[in-house]
Amino acid sequence: MARDIKLDCYHFTFRKQLHNGDYFFRDFLNSFNPDGQTLTLQNQYNSFYTDLVNYFGSEFRINVNETKGITISSEDTYLIQSNFNIVSGVLRGGDTGIGKKIQERRNSLGGNQVDQTKIHAIPHYFQIWMPIDLNFCIVVVQSYTGESLSGMFLQQLGNYFKAKNIITYNRQKFLPQRMIDDFRNNAIVKSVTFKSSRLERQKRQAINPVLVEKDMLNVELTLKGFGRNSSWAQFREWLTGSNQNLLGIDMSDVNLDNPVDRIVEYNYKGKTTKGKLTKEYQIIPSIVISDEIQLNEEKHPDFNSIHAYVCEFMNELIVESGYDRND
Repeated sequence: MARDIKLDCYHFTFRKQLHNGDYFFRDFLNSFNPDGQTLTLQNQYNSFYTDLVNYFGSEFRINVNETKGITISSEDTYLIQSNFNIVSGVLRGGDTGIGKKIQERRNSLGGNQVDQTKIHAIPHYFQIWMPIDLNFCIVVVQSYTGESLSGMFLQQLGNYFKAKNIITYNRQKFLPQRMIDDFRNNAIVKSVTFKSSRLERQKRQAINPVLVEKDMLNVELTLKGFGRNSSWAQFREWLTGSNQNLLGIDMSDVNLDNPVDRIVEYNYKGKTTKGKLTKEYQIIPSIVISDEIQLNEEKHPDFNSIHAYVCEFMNELIVESGYDRND
């Protein structure tokens, strides 16, 4: 059985350092114009993509823990649609930092040893919407079950802009509200966790003297085993209510009478995610599109197939963002 194909969606905004006034993608793309010339919008987007490829260079970018690496290669398929402000391409990457042996499924003997500096480079489709009249961007990154590079790609994209004195901020996962509601309203509640703030020295002393110097100590209380019929609707009133008698017992000694956060863990169609009180229990899961697209012989998404799907989906994300193309 092939791995599930998923999409992670993000948005972020940016600003130019030491720049007074508005700075939009139009201004960023104009930075690629040669002296005394103005490129067409298509060529500006082409120049941006080439510059992004050059940022990655001939090597993989490795994360801080040296467990994953990614790159964008000039050899991989890409598509620039300047009339829609869309840049689409393929990034490659995967696990690194640990030795492996490649073996045949039907033969547990022999095989080829792969050292820890090698990367299991798997292609991942991505699409970036960069409207020229905004400083707001939407990014969709494809991932696989157990093989997600989405967060690392967003981090590297931020690093790319930072190298050009452009700061990215307000990065958040993003989905149409209908998908968020569908997930939460139909999901099973797996657990509820109450998380305290740091315990005061006096309370640490009361629990056990050995904890007195543990000034980062806090308490998490997790309730599990609600059963298969436990829906968000059953828990909504309880978990969105006041702190008074929330647990029905006195937990003031461990600061659970006034918990910093209440965390709900949901499961829906095999996907688990969490929502917090401090974020109004908002949940932004990855969406599974395995049944919506075609795969090639290597069980990777066919570029044209996933591109067509993401373009349609991006339109919905753009509408959800409140952007009006007719303005």
